[in-house]
Amino acid sequence: MYAVAAAELLIDLGKTEEAEVYLEERSNVFGHNAGVQQTLGHLAMMNGKDEEAESRFRTAWTLASEEPAILEDLINAQMNIERYAEAEHNINMLLEFEGYEGRRDIHRMRSRCLLELERTMEAREVLLELTNAKEGKTDLGSWLDLGSVSYSINDMSRLRQAAQRI
Repeated sequence: MYAVAAAELLIDLGKTEEAEVYLEERSNVFGHNAGVQQTLGHLAMMNGKDEEAESRFRTAWTLASEEPAILEDLINAQMNIERYAEAEHNINMLLEFEGYEGRRDIHRMRSRCLLELERTMEAREVLLELTNAKEGKTDLGSWLDLGSVSYSINDMSRLRQAAQRI
């Protein structure tokens, strides 16, 4: 974990290239460490290398499949590179982890994946659950998404409801 801590310190100091070089130079020793792979994935995302980031996070997830934070990073990378089917599958896995079932942001990500996969009615159901929940009354993002979905399927009464809530 020393290598990860040292790399994170370099990142905090704004020396992302040095952090990446530092970890890469030690890949023969730490290359099969999930934390190192996850950190390299974060560095790749910071540098706009989304394909590499997805690959790094996938490797980290393979090495530590009990760590939901790694899976969440993998999902974000998959969404960045428009691999929505894989992201949606992984979101369903993530929601099975304790503490993640109630994460509204994860459910919104799932609705976005469903929309991109042209599963509009399923996305609508997810958004209805979000907006009907107690916390949903003030969830602007979910109401905006529900309004957009309602418009796309010509559900004017639900669109009107979303517009009023917004």
